Amino acid sequence: FGASDLDKSSTAAAEIDSMATALISQLLREQFEPKKRHNMHLADAYQASGMTNGPDKAVRLATCARWLEFALPPEAEDKRYKITKTTSCHVRLCPVCQWRRSLNTYRNLARVYSDPGLRAYKHIFVTLTQKNVPGELLAQEVKRISDAYAAMMRRKPFKDLVKGYTRTIEVTRNLKTGEFHPHIHAIWTVEKNYGHKKYITQAALCQEWARALGADYIPVCDMRSITKLDGKSVAEVAKYSVKPSDYISDRLEQTAEIIRVLDPALDGKRFVSFGGIIREIKQNLFQASNLE
Repeated sequence: FGASDLDKSSTAAAEIDSMATALISQLLREQFEPKKRHNMHLADAYQASGMTNGPDKAVRLATCARWLEFALPPEAEDKRYKITKTTSCHVRLCPVCQWRRSLNTYRNLARVYSDPGLRAYKHIFVTLTQKNVPGELLAQEVKRISDAYAAMMRRKPFKDLVKGYTRTIEVTRNLKTGEFHPHIHAIWTVEKNYGHKKYITQAALCQEWARALGADYIPVCDMRSITKLDGKSVAEVAKYSVKPSDYISDRLEQTAEIIRVLDPALDGKRFVSFGGIIREIKQNLFQASNLE
């Protein structure tokens, strides 16, 4: 191993370092920095919110992601540099933590749904909605739709038809009225012959969902077959529980007003759940790899 080999090795290492610096700088500029700016705005909003836990959460938000650690891709041509370690504030509405939580949920779901055993089943994407609600009812409505979904899954025909599921809750906000819209996205795993003799119609689903909710109206529901189970098909259930654009305003006072409603309504809630064979696959997969 001569001097020329050392020179070549040093040159190659320098080129890799230069490429890594450029790629990481691009990731920081395009993805991380906008979220960190929103994070700091949110910290100011918590400080101004008047909530008893506002100052504490403001400090946690301000110190979130103060340093970042990146993983070097195993292959030189792989340009997917990822943040592997950082400080996290674990505030539910933190844009940085939500971003990383969403990416982690997506990666985990992609692994679960790549299980070879799931090729023997069909998969259906389901959306279950309800009417918009004012902020003072949001906390109880988030709990209500979670309980209603669990109750519906215990009923026929769902107990027989749905062999496994991933369920997430999303909350959106009507920017004109200020009302909130908690709703459910789910992926149902059903038998391969679903749609022939054994199935549930969309009209029947709406009726059953209304019954589970105890609603005096028929809510809007949607169900559609997933023709190709891949990253794109699981991405919908991996997105944010509530988008930062729904609560971060240009006006600090308005952001503070919105989080006074959202923070207690969402804090500590479970927004992702699993059932049946999907829960079993997830438990086996992540217990074996110690990743959960």
